[in-house]
Amino acid sequence: MTDPWEAAQPIIRKAFGEAVTYAGAGLVGPTTISVIWSNVAAGDFLGPGNTARQISCEIDKALLPARPAKADRITRSGTDWKPIEVVDRDDVGAWVLMLERA
Repeated sequence: MTDPWEAAQPIIRKAFGEAVTYAGAGLVGPTTISVIWSNVAAGDFLGPGNTARQISCEIDKALLPARPAKADRITRSGTDWKPIEVVDRDDVGAWVLMLERA
């Protein structure tokens, strides 16, 4: 029986993917790739003015020749971002990068 997630991955990535410029991870130079971008409220904050956000993106492993690193850069809509944490989501064939402004 075919894994339903495996069959759905290309459809999800096409529907939710957006183009960014990625530099690093073994790419020869800055390259346009598709990522799934996430901008959600950060975890609980004790105190007034909870405005923290958690910015991350999911990248299909097939798009990068090497594991992403903290020195890599992503440009989205004119803003540069850098990874602060890289999670290997081997179960879905993707890298998930927690980001901050570069």
